[in-house]
Amino acid sequence: MRLSDILKPGMRGAFYGRHSTDKQTMAAQLSSAKGLIEKYQCVLVGEYLDEGVSARKKDIDNRKGIKNLLADAYLGKYDFVVVSNHDRLARSPKEHFKIRRTMKEENIPIVISSTESLYDSGDIIVNLIYDGTSKFEIDNTRIRTRDTMRKIAKEGKWAGGVAPYGYRYVAQEGRFEQVEEEIAIVRKIFELYRKNEGFKSIANQLEGGSYRGKDWDKNKVKYVITNPFYAGYISLYRRKENNHQAIIDDRDNWIMEKSDLIDPVISIEDWEACWDLYQRRKKLEIAPKHYHTSFILGGYVYCKKCGSKLKTKDQRTTSRALHPDGTRKVYGDKVYRCLECKYSIKDYQLHEIIEDLLLEIREAKHEELARKLVESLKEDVQGLNDEIKELELTIAENKTNIAKIDREIQSYLSKETDENKAMVNILTVTKKKITNRNEQLRKLINEKLNRIKYKQEVEMNEELLSKKIKEFSVPIDDLNNRDLKRLIDFLVNKIEVFVEEDKDGNLKGYVDIITRHSLKMKKTL
Repeated sequence: MRLSDILKPGMRGAFYGRHSTDKQTMAAQLSSAKGLIEKYQCVLVGEYLDEGVSARKKDIDNRKGIKNLLADAYLGKYDFVVVSNHDRLARSPKEHFKIRRTMKEENIPIVISSTESLYDSGDIIVNLIYDGTSKFEIDNTRIRTRDTMRKIAKEGKWAGGVAPYGYRYVAQEGRFEQVEEEIAIVRKIFELYRKNEGFKSIANQLEGGSYRGKDWDKNKVKYVITNPFYAGYISLYRRKENNHQAIIDDRDNWIMEKSDLIDPVISIEDWEACWDLYQRRKKLEIAPKHYHTSFILGGYVYCKKCGSKLKTKDQRTTSRALHPDGTRKVYGDKVYRCLECKYSIKDYQLHEIIEDLLLEIREAKHEELARKLVESLKEDVQGLNDEIKELELTIAENKTNIAKIDREIQSYLSKETDENKAMVNILTVTKKKITNRNEQLRKLINEKLNRIKYKQEVEMNEELLSKKIKEFSVPIDDLNNRDLKRLIDFLVNKIEVFVEEDKDGNLKGYVDIITRHSLKMKKTL
């Protein structure tokens, strides 16, 4: 269809323009649009502008100009829209589809002034090709930029900006120099985090004004913990572009390269351990108060009879009356309870287990203990590999189903009836759901592969294992509750409690402790 059949003299035209940076102007786009409007003897009644706005960084719901353009379409404020180029409207096929659908509902054409063509070709395939080309161009730009930045990182060069806290960049020598007083704080941050302190808790323990004249907060601490720079690696694309405080969890999107120009504060293995802890906390695999409780065995104790996890309860109360020494009498106990079997065990009865574990570590040969732990971790890796195989089988089955659906769609398309069209729609939706499920399964496989990599490179690292074993080779009085909780996480798989009443109605039983190094300990209650 010719434009002259669509644009009639006197029709009201709206101009939409967008450029990505403040260094660009709208003049060329507006001039092109005005030229087309004048050519067809129409009238310009409105300008909708997104200046200095990247379509890649902001979607259409967060761009004021395009939002107003779509809103005014419903109000009938114009008869057609002019844009200089296809990619000014959007960069993703999904957003292009939304714009076309809105304008089609209101019977408003969009005209590309640079080619004097319609934005909506009327052919979904042609539209997808144009939309895909728009996305392809920006993806190519991103790839070229990433390749350039990767080249810079691999060469050990600094891409610019302020050096991370703890360092200064010596441009003449092309290297990073540690700032002694800041590096001491960085070491303290990593030490506290490895002891399971949270970001806010760490920030509260740091001296006021010690972050280059400012106070520390949880986001500044998070920036240090999640930055592999401190392990000697330059990283790019680690933070979200529209929110620099948000860290991108999928490290496949990062560029991370070893740099000989950085004197690291910690080893890459130690940093990976901190990253893993950060991820598990974020995903709530570790409860927020996991390390802030006096119930040191909480989460590990199960009833052998019914299989349920024992709940914790502080049943203590304090007397109102003061003793002569100024204290109040405490009644009751802290207990682990099985709600199903209706019994309670006092916390100190179970906590005696911890002394047995510490004694075992002190008396064991550290090399032998480390070897047993590695064997246990190998079993974990094998379990993860088995789970990955199951997921891959599911993906393969789903692909077979998708191929079957495609064949059914083709058979229904051979005859255009209303019933066949309805079936095509149903099958297309089903195919989309299966495809989305496969994408989720692939993400799950990637998570498990990353977990395997972490276990092999960090948890099974003999040097780190020896360091942990040595850390716990001390008397119980030298460890606080948080340290003891870390000991349980390190050594214990599960604790099973068996309790029953004797003929006099008294509770008796035993505790099975199943440790990560394949040792089974039994203790009588």
